[in-house]
Formats: sequence, C-alpha cells, structure tokens
Amino acid sequence: MTEVTNSRSSERSGAVDRLRGALDLHIHSGADRVERLLSDDEAAGEALACGMRGVLLKSHTRCTLEGCLDTARTPEGARVAFASLVLNSPQYFADGDAVSRALRDGVRVLYMPTTMAENSANPLNADRARMFLSRGGRPVSGLPPILESAARYNRTVATGHAGARDRQAVLAACSRAGVRTVLVTHPEYHVTKMSLDEQRRIAQRFPNVLFERTLYSIIDEAAAREEPGRMRLVPERLERMVEAIREIGPERTVLTSDLGQAFLPRPTEGFAIFLDALAGEGIPEADIELMTKVNPLRCLGLYDEMFAEVLRLAFEKGRGGFRTPFREPLLGWTRADDPLFAEFRRCVGPDHLRPEDALPGAGSVLSVFLPFGEELVSGNRAGARPSPEWCRAYTEANAFLDVLTGSLGGAAERCGFAFVRSQAAHHLTGRHDPDIDPALLRSGWSQRHVAYACGLGTFGMNRLIITEKGCAGRFSSLITTAPLPPRERVEEERCLAKAGYGCGVCISRCPAGALGSGGFDRVKCWKYLVEQNEVSRGHGLPVVNVCGKCSAGTPCALRVPKRP
Repeated sequence: MTEVTNSRSSERSGAVDRLRGALDLHIHSGADRVERLLSDDEAAGEALACGMRGVLLKSHTRCTLEGCLDTARTPEGARVAFASLVLNSPQYFADGDAVSRALRDGVRVLYMPTTMAENSANPLNADRARMFLSRGGRPVSGLPPILESAARYNRTVATGHAGARDRQAVLAACSRAGVRTVLVTHPEYHVTKMSLDEQRRIAQRFPNVLFERTLYSIIDEAAAREEPGRMRLVPERLERMVEAIREIGPERTVLTSDLGQAFLPRPTEGFAIFLDALAGEGIPEADIELMTKVNPLRCLGLYDEMFAEVLRLAFEKGRGGFRTPFREPLLGWTRADDPLFAEFRRCVGPDHLRPEDALPGAGSVLSVFLPFGEELVSGNRAGARPSPEWCRAYTEANAFLDVLTGSLGGAAERCGFAFVRSQAAHHLTGRHDPDIDPALLRSGWSQRHVAYACGLGTFGMNRLIITEKGCAGRFSSLITTAPLPPRERVEEERCLAKAGYGCGVCISRCPAGALGSGGFDRVKCWKYLVEQNEVSRGHGLPVVNVCGKCSAGTPCALRVPKRP
C-alpha cells in the first residue's frame, strides 16, 4: 500500500517531474467550513514552485475568485490560480444574476452543491437542510438560467456531490443549455459513487462530459484522520479507478488531487504520488499528460494552450513513424475576422479564401510549422539539385502535418467546436507541366501568408516565413469555431537583407535565378522545380516539385538570424 507523510519536500520521488506543466483542478484552500492546510496564495505558490501550470481553488463556503486575483503567476505572466464557485446556498438559485456576474468576472468552474447536496449518503449533510436540483426528473426552476450563463461565458459545470437523479437532471439540462464541458465530480468517491455501467451510459449519451478522478477517492480516509499527515492508497480502489480510465478513456478523464485537508499531505506532494501510482499500474505517460494537461486546459477554457499541448503530444507520438528528422513544431493563431485575410485577396490573389468562406461561424485560424532537422537542411546545401532526403522530406512532412492538424481538429471537435483543415500538400501537387498557366501558380489558401497572419514570423527575401526555428520546414493550417485570445504578430523584421544588413544569401543560392531584390519570378522557379523531378524518380520516391536551396545554408534556415 502506497504511503506518504506530510512534508514540504516535493522531491519524494521522480513523480514530481510529472507535475511540470500539469494542472490540478481540485485543491481546497483558504477559508472553508473545516480547517485547510494552505491559504489560496500558498496553494498557488507551491504549485508554481513545482513547475505546474496551474490549480483550481475550491471552497464549500465561498467563491475563490478574490483569492485568485493576487496569487502567483508563471514567469511568462500567466495566472496560476483559477477560481471556482460552489452553489451551496439556495440563494444562488433565487438570484441567478449573482452567479452570472461571478462567471463573467472569471470563475472558471461552477460546482453544483457539495455539502448541501440532496445526496443522503453525504455525511456532511447531517446537520443541515438538503438542496434538490430536480423534481420529477426536471431541473428546479432556478437551475436553467444559471446553466445558460455558464454556456454564455464558456464555463465548465461540475456535478458536485449530486446523487444519481439530480446528476442525470443536471447533465441533461447542461446539454440543453449548450454547456460546452461538464465535469462529473469524483465518481469513485463514496459520497457520489458511480458504477462503471452508469459512467458508460453517461459517456455515450453526453459527449460534452469529462470524468474527474481524484486522489482523495482512493485513500484510506479513516486511517489518515487517526494519524494526521500520513496517507495510504487503497489498492482495490486504485485498481477500480484504473479500470474506469481504460474503459471510459483518458480523453474523457481529468485527474485531480482533491487535497488541502489539514490531516493530509500537501496537494503537490500528494498529486505527484497519485500520478506515480497510476503510472505504476501501467497508465501510459502520454495518457497521464492528456489527463493532467490537455483536458484540464479545456475545462478552464484555455484553448490556445490546449491546442499547443495537443500538438506537442501528437508530435511526440508520431515522429518515430517517419525517416525525416523533424524538430518540435510551432503553433500560431489569429482571429478568423483578421483584416489580413481580406488583404490577401489583393497581394496573393482575388480568389484567396477568407476563413468564413471555408467554415461559416469561423472563430480562429491555427497555423502549424513543422521544422526540418539540422542534418536534413545541411545535407541539401551542396549542388544545384535537391538531395533525395529533401525530396522525401517534402512528402513525409505533408503526411505528418496532416496527422498533426488532424489531432488539433479532433481536440476541437471533442470540445464541441467545428473545424476544417487544409491539406499540407502544395496546391500544385500532381502537376508537372513546366509551361503551366502562371495564374495557377497562386494559391487559394497560401500557407505562408496564413502563417504570417498567425504570428509565426516574417517574410524573407526567399519568400519564406522566418519563424523562431527558421524557414526550413513546412506549414499547414486549421480553421475552427473555437474562440482563441488575441495574439501579437512579430513586429521586428527577421530577414537580414530586408532589415538593411546586406545579406542576400538566399538570392545567391537560388539555382533558377528566380530571386532578386526586385521581386520573385515564380515562373522561373516553377520551371526549375519541375526539372528536378528526375531526382525523385531516380531514387524511387514520389515525384515532387522541390528544390529547397533558398532555405538551406542560409542564416535563417534553422533560427532567427542574429544581426551583426
């Protein structure tokens, strides 16, 4: 039986590494109806010290929004502590405006009653009246307006300590109100205990539901109260939880500690032990990251960070399936109504799509850059013809980008957002006519221009985007109805030649003579690309129109070039 004692040390095991970037969406802190181990600020500070992305603070008696306002922030300035509100008073249902204001002002998770829940199995209800959320299978009158407010502000609703009848009524009402994410609170806990069959039925009926599985649900609570500071995990409960994770799926699961009780270890320490125990039961590390990073970010409505984590995990999972060496991808985004998309109709072509042309109701556009590895770029420097590896990289990068954008689209869809994605392959793939109509050499959705709009970099003299990881690589993009926060574009000119430092290496390296200070001759470039198809044919590779000399051996190939 796993055991841990209370301590300020977070170095008890290698499990602490799993805390980096993780979120714990269930920490009891500050003022509450019982003694708590940490203040709001201490809970946030300890999470920050462990490298965690954030924590959700919860109290049975107060809204934790005020306690989150002045708590710790990450080195990048991002908030660490997030607020919740538990509806443990009939007054909330009589005055829905108060709840609406709290959601508007920043409460991220709205809990149905906990200590006041109707659930008769809850020992915390022994000395107080119970609150019912439904009558005859229908929600009480004050509930629908509250849920509509949660939907309007895109907040997560948690089921709290509701029993089976109230829980079903809340889930159905959330679905009708359009609540994007619902969190079923600790289904393994003895107060809200749910069978695996009930969880299956809920998962099948309500695609917007996630299941919160807590450390507190699998500890020996009585033993901990008898000997404060010591925590023991009950093996049978852990086994049932692991079975539920595998059956319902990690993509429908959020892992939390539910700690902060004065008689238990510190939340960060307990959370690390919890994740270590799940890993010891065979839960893959990628699934643990999904349940502690991606899904919690979804619950908090931090969709930009969620997409970045999805991209990272998809890259780590898929990179081994390709011979081409790739570096970790970059993600950029912009609003679908960005004025630049109208401008592209002038500078790219009159038929260039606007996001809403491809997806009515579009909210955001995401751009992905998949940078090539240094050895691949170096290998394409010599000679006037592309290396065979470069030809293969073009095809493999397109295939990998389709996998990556597919993962992003899947994440958007699980959150209830629509999406469309462009194929990473060039719009002229399959065309090998050197005398093609020049009008066809302009894209109806320019990946490079979209990448610029999404803040990934600036154009170089080689007409490529110079990103943080250079210009040698491939782009793809995704349009979604998901709302993402504004993101600043790169303001500083990254091209040395354009910045007045007289570089021009890419111009001298262009074997077609298509680049120059006066502009770009796309016809010359195209004719030369078609000539290089014999390289692909000679090595039994898919025929692709590539060269890549203007992005190999240049100061901007692999990074932003340093100014003299």
